[in-house]
Amino acid sequence: MVKWLNTEVCKTSIQRFESARRLHSPSLSPHPPGHLARPGTIQRAVLKGSQLDVATWAAVAYAVVVTGVVAFQLALAVAYAVVVTGVVAFQLALAVGAPWGAYAMGGAFPGRFPPRLRVAAVVQAVILGGTIAVVAARADLAVPALSDAARWLVWVVVAIAFVALVLNAITPSGGERRFWVPVTLVMLASSLVVAVTAP
Repeated sequence: MVKWLNTEVCKTSIQRFESARRLHSPSLSPHPPGHLARPGTIQRAVLKGSQLDVATWAAVAYAVVVTGVVAFQLALAVAYAVVVTGVVAFQLALAVGAPWGAYAMGGAFPGRFPPRLRVAAVVQAVILGGTIAVVAARADLAVPALSDAARWLVWVVVAIAFVALVLNAITPSGGERRFWVPVTLVMLASSLVVAVTAP
C-alpha cells in the first residue's frame, strides 16, 4: 500500500483531481468578478472541464481498483499466516509428543510419533514458518528484507502448498483428508493469489 502511494500513477491521479477542483472553484477563477467572457472562451472552458472530469474520475476509479487489489492481497497474506501458524503449532505439538499421529503421515503412526518423525515434524514447522515470511514479504506486509527474494521464493511456497494439497487428498487416512484438505486448499489459494497479483 505504501509503495503504491508513492508511484507515479498515484501522484498523477492526485494532480488531476486537484486540477479539476481548481477549475470548478470560484475562488480560483482567472477572471475578476463581473468579467464577461467571450462565448468561445466559455465553450472551450466547458469542454476542457468535461475532459478533466472524465480523466479525473478515470484516475480515481483506477486508484480505487488498485487500492482494493492491494487490500485483498494483504488480507490473503494475513489469512495464509494465520492458517499456517496453526499448522506449525500442530507440527510442534507432534514433536513434543501429542497423540495426533492419526492426522499426519497418512495415519501410519497413530498416537505419538516415534523420535525420528518428531525431528521431521520440527523440520516441517521451520519450513512452514519460512513460507509465512515469504508470503508476507511478497505482499509487502512484513519482512522487507526478503522483498526481492520473495519474488521467486513465493512460487516455491505455491509449489509446497500444491504438493501438500495433493498428498492430503490421496492419503488413506480419512481424518487427515477431512482436516487437512481444506487447510492446504486455503494455503494454495492465498499464496497463489499473492504470487500472481503482487507488483
